[in-house]
Amino acid sequence: MKRFKTKQECASLNPPATLVYYGEPCNSRDAFYRPEAYTTAPHPYEGKSFKIKVTPKESEKVQKKAFALGYSWYMGHIVLRVHEYGIFVYKDKHMDSCSTENYFAHHDSIELTPQQFLDGDLPSEPAIDPNILQGRIDELKKPDAYITEDNRIIFWDGEKVDACKDATLAWTYNLMQEGAFRSKHPDKLKFKEWEVTLGPKDIKIGCEWFDKKDILRWYERSKVIRSFIVTLDDAYMFINDNKKRLGL
Repeated sequence: MKRFKTKQECASLNPPATLVYYGEPCNSRDAFYRPEAYTTAPHPYEGKSFKIKVTPKESEKVQKKAFALGYSWYMGHIVLRVHEYGIFVYKDKHMDSCSTENYFAHHDSIELTPQQFLDGDLPSEPAIDPNILQGRIDELKKPDAYITEDNRIIFWDGEKVDACKDATLAWTYNLMQEGAFRSKHPDKLKFKEWEVTLGPKDIKIGCEWFDKKDILRWYERSKVIRSFIVTLDDAYMFINDNKKRLGL
């Protein structure tokens, strides 16, 4: 359906057009000297519900505009309830009203001023409070972390996963679920200068692969894990500290 553009849509024209029927449907018989002020695009209000706080005088204007846009009371296109606190126009094209400020304030709809509704415009995006924005930036600078069942904080220090025992410092971290943390920061183990890679049944240390069963057997029998390990104490300490992470 062809319609007149809203006031916001007309602002992009050069020069901007000034209309009486912003957003309203029109037909081929409508005479207008600027055809670019017509459009077949859906009205910005399509699929949305709105609430408008009105005075009695504004109520009459808003209702007549709503009728022109295809909205109606259940009893038809009749100006009613002009002394009500607010008017609601719904996406299914029916109208309703309320008599109290509290009901209006808690109604889940987009609020428009009477003039915005008459012009067919949507509310402007609210300005961002610079203090809130700075707070968000500061939060993004916090290290990612999660809290374990024994109240330890596991966090990413920028290079590796580390732990903090003082849970009272939780506010200094960007807390998240453990699963999300591990997906974002895979835990990399190192034995001395060699990186440790875990497989389903094997563990790669440096360039050599070891079967997990062999590691356990060697560990339990107090034998050196091949000549690769510098000392037995090193091997014990590494396995003891990382059994869970090694899948042993």
